[in-house]
Amino acid sequence: HGDRTPKQKLKGNLDDKHIIRYFHNHTKKVKKDLKIKAKKDMVEFLKTVKTIISDMEADGAEKHRQELNRARHIRDILTRWKFSGLNRKLQMKPRKWIEEETPDGKKPTKCSELQLIVKWGGDLTKLGEKQAVRLG
Repeated sequence: HGDRTPKQKLKGNLDDKHIIRYFHNHTKKVKKDLKIKAKKDMVEFLKTVKTIISDMEADGAEKHRQELNRARHIRDILTRWKFSGLNRKLQMKPRKWIEEETPDGKKPTKCSELQLIVKWGGDLTKLGEKQAVRLG
């Protein structure tokens, strides 16, 4: 528990179909928050973000400038370090839901918008490294 830099945070509400699909593929309860820390899940999310970026660029970067900048920022945060340790975390909080009727007549509840929170940082400072060495 050495001295660390403050964590940084990026929040935003999203309704992108790729992000919503990722959320549904990784959660069992659509009304509960999803937290992602594992390397495999982070790598998969990074691929999702890269897909979003390429889709927006193909559709016209100017039309999606704000969303594109946010997606690029998330990509840059995720690729800043190797996928190890505790330096990044994703949190998805469902905000809106819809009921879509399936061909068999069922109406499952699905998330239609979520809040994405990306947290990063909290790296050991030089003082924290010295404390860790001193404490063993």
